[in-house]
Amino acid sequence: MGLPPLIAAVADESERSRGEGLVARARAAGEVRPDVTAPDLYALVNAAAWAGEQSSVLQAERLLGFGLTGFRASTAGADDHMPGRR
Repeated sequence: MGLPPLIAAVADESERSRGEGLVARARAAGEVRPDVTAPDLYALVNAAAWAGEQSSVLQAERLLGFGLTGFRASTAGADDHMPGRR
């Protein structure tokens, strides 16, 4: 039994580099908190995917929205990122 695809991707050097670059650019733009890491992002997305498998896509989107809002440097406009809150 192998690793789940997302976790396997994190283990892959090139994928990890891309994720770290994405988070570094988001940090530099002030879009995420300074302490957010690429593994944090991968873990959050993996958890939301798992939640979608266990309950519903709507619940997964909702949990991902909570997680992404928590990662934001500022919560101004946080509801804009929550499903059903447009």
